[in-house]
Amino acid sequence: MRIVHFDSDSLGTPYAGGQARRAHEIDKRLARRHDVTVITAGFRGLRNETIDGVRYQRMIPLSHPANFVAYFIELVPRAWLSPADLIVEDFSSPLTASGLPALVRRPVVGVASYLFGKQATQRYHLPIDRWEALTISRYRYLIALTGTQNSQLRAYANSAQIRIISNGADDEAFAHPWLGDETYIAFLGRLDSNMKGLDLLLDAACELPLGLPLAIAGSGPGEKWLADQIKVRGLSSRAYMLGRLDGAQRHSFLAHAKAMAFPSRYENQSLVGLDALAIGVPIVAFDVDSSRELFGDCAVLIAPFDTQSFGRALVHLAADGMRARELSALARAKGGEFTWDRAAIEQESFYSEILASRGSGR
Repeated sequence: MRIVHFDSDSLGTPYAGGQARRAHEIDKRLARRHDVTVITAGFRGLRNETIDGVRYQRMIPLSHPANFVAYFIELVPRAWLSPADLIVEDFSSPLTASGLPALVRRPVVGVASYLFGKQATQRYHLPIDRWEALTISRYRYLIALTGTQNSQLRAYANSAQIRIISNGADDEAFAHPWLGDETYIAFLGRLDSNMKGLDLLLDAACELPLGLPLAIAGSGPGEKWLADQIKVRGLSSRAYMLGRLDGAQRHSFLAHAKAMAFPSRYENQSLVGLDALAIGVPIVAFDVDSSRELFGDCAVLIAPFDTQSFGRALVHLAADGMRARELSALARAKGGEFTWDRAAIEQESFYSEILASRGSGR
């Protein structure tokens, strides 16, 4: 099977996130049996290369966000000229989907790694939600990460074949069971004040005692804003920034924390959340659709966006060892359901079914 995968995101860039990680984890497994090429947006320093058996081709190297605009311009001619048996398109900001199936003859699978049209419309006051609905309606084959996404995609493309294929936790996360032996509350993720709820997190940090600080690990566009806000709000004794952590550092950071704060306003399916389940760190999150579906009874869910209750829940959880251990056990059990090997097998099966149905004329 010759697979060409379009993904605006890419490992090795400052803004790399869960979308790039998902694409690579699945594609490197598929590359053991198939010919896989990933075409990403360009960025200074990125080059054409082969990683774990996956060929990476880069578009015009521009700074962010201009490279994302160029990505959508280059996507169509590259797809048209591609020799692939099957094309995969990860949905991406700012437009979500390109509408590619209306423009090429080969089957196109849309992956809902990015599905934030409603939130983007509210934030930027542009009709992005209408564009998202219009373009997704052109896709015959779609992959949803969650049940919530499945319902949303079905509303856009009622006749499409939609397969729910969840993300996976990092394989190494399972080898770092929660210890909770250090006195800090952990936040791990991209530093984005809106989606990740960092403003809400800082409000909640006001409830933390001086002996239980908030340790913030990550990088992203909100990094300077966050540093300034910690100073402006007088939270320097209650919150501090660690910068970006990678690999085993991430897992160790969560494993030693008393609890993890997960203040996101919305997510598709958080890889940090899945890693946290695999590790078993006790979690406090807001009771929004994405967090409720991901964590269920494995976390303390707080009414959206009650920051005072959120902060107090973190304090109570850090002090209640019995409750923390109970949540940890539930989380570890649930985390075992999400692996990249399973996700890759399910995605390969979906691709094969699509090509078989096309060959039979269905």
